[in-house]
Amino acid sequence: MQKPIRFYPLGHMLWGIYPEKGRGRVIMDINPYYYQNYYQRANQVAIRTTNGVYVSAETSGQLVANRGRIGPWETFTLVSSPLGGTAFRSYHGLYICAESAGADALVANRNWIGPWETFSLIPLPEKGPNYYAIKAVNGNFVSAEAGGGTQLKANRGWVGPWETFELVPL
Repeated sequence: MQKPIRFYPLGHMLWGIYPEKGRGRVIMDINPYYYQNYYQRANQVAIRTTNGVYVSAETSGQLVANRGRIGPWETFTLVSSPLGGTAFRSYHGLYICAESAGADALVANRNWIGPWETFSLIPLPEKGPNYYAIKAVNGNFVSAEAGGGTQLKANRGWVGPWETFELVPL
């Protein structure tokens, strides 16, 4: 049997995609304590805009870049998407979604990962090691208008300062 080529968390199970026939199956039952306290923390980040403010997932699901410090609502877990790419899970346990394929503001209100919850992280090495542009399913980049203070939207076809984010490891 070949080794899995990709892993995805599924509850407290680990789902592996194997090269033969591209099929996946549960390959390991992870102790829930280990999963919550070690695996999830290893993938936690805060998202900082070029103006130095942090993205927050409000209880309403709105994503707003207006926080001066990192708290629980400014903490996101990076999760590998089954579709390729990355999904962001908020502190509230919900995934960030490019609503209407990116036509509306980003929200954190999904219990699952689908195309609208899958993003591509484009490294920006000229800015530094943790700087990325975030591309949504519609092919546009996520933008924090004026560097923060408003809701995030996936409505830019280019990468400028407002589309540059630092993923601060926690």
